Amino acid sequence: MGVLPCYYLNWAWSAWRRRGQWAGPGTIMAGYPVFSDLVLGYALTRGADQRLIVDFRDDFSGVMTRGWRRILRRAYQWLEGKILKRADAVTVTTEKLREDLVARHGLDPDKVATVYNIVPPAGPRPPGHRAESTALKVIYAGAMSAVQKPEILLKAYAWLQWSQPEIAQGLAVEFYGPESHYFKWHIRQHFGGGSQFHGFCDREQIAAELARTDIGFLSLADATYAYATPTKLFEYIEFGIPIVAVVPPGAARDLVEGHEIGLAVDPGDVEGLARALAQIAGQPELRRRFRANIARIREQFSADRQARKWRDIALRIDSQDGEGASVVAEFHEGS
Repeated sequence: MGVLPCYYLNWAWSAWRRRGQWAGPGTIMAGYPVFSDLVLGYALTRGADQRLIVDFRDDFSGVMTRGWRRILRRAYQWLEGKILKRADAVTVTTEKLREDLVARHGLDPDKVATVYNIVPPAGPRPPGHRAESTALKVIYAGAMSAVQKPEILLKAYAWLQWSQPEIAQGLAVEFYGPESHYFKWHIRQHFGGGSQFHGFCDREQIAAELARTDIGFLSLADATYAYATPTKLFEYIEFGIPIVAVVPPGAARDLVEGHEIGLAVDPGDVEGLARALAQIAGQPELRRRFRANIARIREQFSADRQARKWRDIALRIDSQDGEGASVVAEFHEGS
């Protein structure tokens, strides 16, 4: 029902009862989401001979104080501040979120580092990748909810079919994801000729489809998510796919436009998205330039580089006591 702040509280209680297994020197990494991870990491290290790394894959107090939870805004921001001040190191997904947390709680900037969202390595691109002369594959593979409102891609495609049919005929739009309630009520009715929904697929199949994709689509519905950089964005970078994004001014847009790896339009701008699709579809040289720019920055956002950041942070905070390297225990719902 959404009354409790986290549906993993039962797991947190089970882990707390077995806390003796993690006694002694070491480093605990608590990642948000989920909420229970933060509380458990804080509780396990409070008064203990253990270090704490707190990782925000999302904006905790921003997310938790939306909707009816606004009445708990002060409580959640107080809790966020307590956890951050207890942490020996903090990692976040974007520079914008890093700056916000530092300013919000008066943190030492050196205590907070940016670790971008991690995606598995793409591997070599298959030789069967479609030629430039065939229909360009535009893919959206991800969540189907009001946070993304991915139906804007289908609306823009329909607008192209009406206004520039010769461009639309050169595009094939494909969706992959769960048949959520949002999908059934807001997305399904927009599918037509030239667009397909393939449902939820495993990682291997999605990776194979991404390797044959010409244009990657991502969206964030409004300015509430200006701080966010969706994992999908880094997946497209890993696979070398030029991007068309519907995102508010903010972290994701800065990355796309700043590195010149795709085109971005404002949330809700159907005609603007249609024009962006027409531009990227009609200019092979533009797509080649985007792919070249992606290849140039790919290693910067690679899984290896991001994981090394966490390793180095763990070793650094451990060495502050002059001890040897410690084991990092990650607590999350899959543990």
